[in-house]
Amino acid sequence: MRTYLPVTFPQNRVLQAERLFLHSDQYIIRTMYFFQDREPEFVCGVLQAMLAVQQDLNSRFHISADGQEMLFYVGEPDLARVHHVAAGDDRALEGLGFFRGFVSVWDAPLYEFFVQSATNSDGPGTRVWAKLHHALADGTSLALLGQRIADACALGAQGLAPDQVTSEQEECLHEENSYHAGRAYTDDADFWANHIGSSSEFPEDLRGDDQTCDSMDLAFEPELTQALVEYTKSLATPVSTYCLGLALLGAYLLRRFDSDAVPVLTASAGRRGLPKAITKSIRMQVNTLLLHCTRKAEETFGDFVLRVDTMLGQALKHSRYPLGKIVEHLHSQGEDTERLWNFSIVSNAYPDLPFDMDFPAEQSSPFGLIFRVNLGCDDRQGLQKVRVVFRRGAMSRQAVERMIEGIRAMAADLVAHPHKPVDRLALIGPKERQLLVDGLQTPPSTWGRAGASFVDYLREAAARYPGHIALCDSTEQLTYAEVDAITDGLAAILEAKGPVRGRFVALGISRCNAFALAIYAVLKAGGAYLPLDPDYPLDRVQYMLEDSQAPLLLVDAQSPQERRALPISGLTVLDIKELMEQAAGLDNVALPAAPHSSDPAYIIYTSGSTGKPKGVVISHRALSAFIAWNIDLFALGEHSRVALHSSFSFDAAVIALFPPLCAGGQLHSINERTRFDLASLYAYLGEHGITDMFLTTQICVEFLQQYQVPGVVISTGGEKLKVAPNHAGLLFNGYGPTECTVISTCHLLDASRSYSNIPIGRPMPGVWHYILDRNQELLPLGMSG
Repeated sequence: MRTYLPVTFPQNRVLQAERLFLHSDQYIIRTMYFFQDREPEFVCGVLQAMLAVQQDLNSRFHISADGQEMLFYVGEPDLARVHHVAAGDDRALEGLGFFRGFVSVWDAPLYEFFVQSATNSDGPGTRVWAKLHHALADGTSLALLGQRIADACALGAQGLAPDQVTSEQEECLHEENSYHAGRAYTDDADFWANHIGSSSEFPEDLRGDDQTCDSMDLAFEPELTQALVEYTKSLATPVSTYCLGLALLGAYLLRRFDSDAVPVLTASAGRRGLPKAITKSIRMQVNTLLLHCTRKAEETFGDFVLRVDTMLGQALKHSRYPLGKIVEHLHSQGEDTERLWNFSIVSNAYPDLPFDMDFPAEQSSPFGLIFRVNLGCDDRQGLQKVRVVFRRGAMSRQAVERMIEGIRAMAADLVAHPHKPVDRLALIGPKERQLLVDGLQTPPSTWGRAGASFVDYLREAAARYPGHIALCDSTEQLTYAEVDAITDGLAAILEAKGPVRGRFVALGISRCNAFALAIYAVLKAGGAYLPLDPDYPLDRVQYMLEDSQAPLLLVDAQSPQERRALPISGLTVLDIKELMEQAAGLDNVALPAAPHSSDPAYIIYTSGSTGKPKGVVISHRALSAFIAWNIDLFALGEHSRVALHSSFSFDAAVIALFPPLCAGGQLHSINERTRFDLASLYAYLGEHGITDMFLTTQICVEFLQQYQVPGVVISTGGEKLKVAPNHAGLLFNGYGPTECTVISTCHLLDASRSYSNIPIGRPMPGVWHYILDRNQELLPLGMSG
């Protein structure tokens, strides 16, 4: 009797479903064809060569079934390294030679081998492969598969009844054709069309294009595991540990990524026909059943886990429908199926099914985050076998560590509060909570001193840099000594006209040095200023004046005449030019005491949520803190030349009005014509050596699209910065409500980085930022609230 070649497969290698596409759990292989008139030894030689390529060169070896053909794929082998493992058998060597010749002719990344059946049903090849159909029914490891191929070859040599082979083949083909042509196929298609959609965008801000994967273990303490097992018994309908594990991870991912659905990929049912991109995942089981955990408002975890259990049963009922068809359906609906694989759970429901939990550290992955769960039904140790696999370019190890801690925290919270809604269960552990509360704060500013106000800083700068230029506009320049003297005189006059201490003085002055001088004088007099935009309608101006109870309104020649005649009781209108002329003749001015840190420095009116402007008062303490942080952040000094481009009534004007004058720098008031002519603005920046400037978001983007000013530090804000402008110098993106003194966070953009979502940065010193959910609970890092 002829001896058939046994196929020696590599030991300790698992042939996962990504490498073996099977039809269904009942009839694994419907049909298998091999080369016409070839004997089993020949086919085994081909297999040997392919597996040698895989083992030696780590190329992929796929067996996929789709209808009427079996495909073998081998990735770019180096044929010089293929072992002659079939040596000693002429027919096997012939198969090996065929393989080598075939791939040398078809010079392509993938090679397809169509194994076609012999026409006679009693041939030895037909008998062997027909038996192999059923030998593959529940085996996935290469060692087991190799043994069964060897056994099948031996059975073929001993002979197999032709009528038995024919009956089995006919039964397989009939059953398969009946399913695709029957009502069950249509029902399955309808079920998946109504119960699946793509996931949300991956929420983490990508930190690079590294596609390699890393992994960490998620372990529950034995006491917590036991408590979770007892929890499953307390439910109205007890569920398996496997179902509880899926529900717990699903609930966390739904909350953590604020998603409507989380894909659950299980090894519970046969799937085939997946896109190539999915099959290249990190040993993901594509022989799988796709489920979706969904969320409902105020649902308790007990109800959620029972719903997951019901969902699992329904999905299994419709599990024969090919996953590839589901993906095709999503494509036809305009869904981005890539999102299916952003974050998901890959699980194994059966303890006896081999499940590879080891991952090559440098393997490429299209997935952002996967929880691989090796849960056996009612296996109490199952919750201790979870591997978290993540793409390095999407998440850091520190982020995954915090996530694992958060899952443990949710499990512990569930055990302690079994009737708590899913949306209220804990999401963060103690380490991340500590980080969120205290670890993300910006250190205190090194500039300035406690208790000092802008008035103090201005006097000190005037004493230190008396001859340096302090203010510039289109018509004049003023030194620090001149600014100090003029504002002292104006402050004395304002106090005499007022008094203004502790009250608001409205400023309706055009864009020139006089506006800044008026502000500094009001602060020296102990008052707070109220800026009025020249374009504000009269009724808005009147409302602001009445609401603030301002005793004085300072105007100039460019101020609208109707503002001078507003019928407001107790309001005195003064011309700033006349006041400055009066101040020039004053000597030895006696000034009121410096303002207290709790005194108001200015009031800004925002649009308000009720339709009426809302006045926001900023104290001297807050203004001084902002000045110190701004000087530190932008490294301001006597070299600095800061352009004031913002509207005076926009609180971003504070960035230019105060910090440079405290650091010995210059303030340049840009006039109206230059403000709105980008070419003129560009020319002004160059002619005057401007070093720093704030631009509102829209103007910033438009300006940097046309001009490059690498020597200018630009900060922007006011709207979401959607696209990072091309700027060769430093570019800061700021955000913050008026109540937080201009901005509360700031981020320096990295010109070498591609942003999917531009950050707003870390908070300024003394500011705490917390992202909360609808229940006012802290949310994890990276989650929107």
